[in-house]
Amino acid sequence: MKKVILIIIALMFLLVACNDKNVVVQETYSDTQMQAQPSENIVEMRIVNQKFDPDTIVVSQGEMVKIHFMNSDQIIFSLPAYKISERVSSNSYIELLADQKGIFEFTCDDCEEPMIGVLKVV
Repeated sequence: MKKVILIIIALMFLLVACNDKNVVVQETYSDTQMQAQPSENIVEMRIVNQKFDPDTIVVSQGEMVKIHFMNSDQIIFSLPAYKISERVSSNSYIELLADQKGIFEFTCDDCEEPMIGVLKVV
């Protein structure tokens, strides 16, 4: 009887030991994976006297751009080169990755007066 109990205890011990899933995973990263995420440039956009303020935004290629609209008026903001056309108002944000160098026009599509600005990616 003692042998049976000892065998059962030994089997339970082995069973518990085998089910213990302490797995260590070692991860390695290439130099490309170690690079930091793109920096973020936050621009506070206002409409002053029927003009964008600022009317020129300059950013570096590869930078994340977050345009924060401050006015309470709703407008349709368009940046065709980045396929953006959205209705925005106060505390609205538009985010984009400035992944292509160049000068890109942005506009207000539903304003009474034409409003034009430029995004310069250098």
